[in-house]
Amino acid sequence: MFALDLVGPADEIVERLRADAAVAAVSELRIELLYEFDHGDYEQILHDVASLVAPALGWRPGAAGSAGQAGPNRQAGQ
Repeated sequence: MFALDLVGPADEIVERLRADAAVAAVSELRIELLYEFDHGDYEQILHDVASLVAPALGWRPGAAGSAGQAGPNRQAGQ
């Protein structure tokens, strides 16, 4: 499944993702970036996703079972 591009401040992106029923039904979120950004832009985007967007959606580092990976913060069977 593919969604429209989401561009904007982290809080707006979180709001749009939370409003999407498809996002609520999945356990993974894929981030795709263009090749045209400067290195600093990539760092900022990835930092914002990891520290603002993903946690606001209930994701925590290491929750998927291996160090450094992010996964949904859910109990087994949910």
